[in-house]
Amino acid sequence: MEATIRRLNNTEKALNRRLDESTWLVREDQTGKSEEDQRWFLTLGDIEARMAAKSAA
Repeated sequence: MEATIRRLNNTEKALNRRLDESTWLVREDQTGKSEEDQRWFLTLGDIEARMAAKSAA
């Protein structure tokens, strides 16, 4: 009985560790995409500003 309880506790710990790792990976993925989206937005804004400056010149 004690061995079964110990195995269940170890399994629960392992599953919680996996859940924490998965949560971290998802957060990293979302953060990375957000930063990439911001870079694209800034790049597009820069391109538009340059085009407007050339048109005005």
